[in-house]
Amino acid sequence: DEMGKIEQAIENYTKTLELKPRYTEANFKLGKCYMAKNDIDSAMNLFKSAIEIDPKHINSYLYLGICLDMKGQTEEAIKVYDILISMAPNFAEAYLNKGIALYSMSEYQDAIIHYNKAIELKNNYVEAYNNKGSSLYKLGKYKEAVECYDNAISINPKYVDAYINKGASLRIQGKNEDAIKVYDIAIGIFGTYYLGYYNKGLALFKMKRLKEALDCFDKSILYKNNHAPGYFNKGCVLVEM
Repeated sequence: DEMGKIEQAIENYTKTLELKPRYTEANFKLGKCYMAKNDIDSAMNLFKSAIEIDPKHINSYLYLGICLDMKGQTEEAIKVYDILISMAPNFAEAYLNKGIALYSMSEYQDAIIHYNKAIELKNNYVEAYNNKGSSLYKLGKYKEAVECYDNAISINPKYVDAYINKGASLRIQGKNEDAIKVYDIAIGIFGTYYLGYYNKGLALFKMKRLKEALDCFDKSILYKNNHAPGYFNKGCVLVEM
């Protein structure tokens, strides 16, 4: 299994560093393994070690920034991304992740500037289109958001999050029928993704199709049994029935 492989990789990278402590790539790869285990502090220390050994190791800056953002140290993450961008001005991932950090600080306009830069450098950048759509959504620009999600989908027709987000942009415009069609595509791609059923349930509830909505909330709870909004909306449907 995946975790077993990661544990074995950790053993081997750790042995590498016992024999050769100043091995940049071993520090970096071991850091990524700890990230996969959600041990963010250990990962950060290893990325810092890699940078100390090789101050131009751009991937270590990228992942250090991601870790800082995961820990809620978003302003620190942005400083790391700025160092990275000054060192590697054509590194699309740096702009994407700085955009993600800005988005989490509600700096949506600034986030869009960074997503645009990422797209300019890497024109088939699915995540950048998807995230740009999310920033436009937050700014109330729903039609433009849909265009971004459509761009993401045209690049990768199996990118489920873009369908979920497109559906939300349609739903907020009152286009519930269209949203349901989009959620059905998402469910067709990833049949156990709770958000597909949950969001379809919201659209059906809005249209007063209560029995179908209830079925969707039941499925969303089945696939993610700690998703509070699933239970809440199921309760709301039952009260109305």
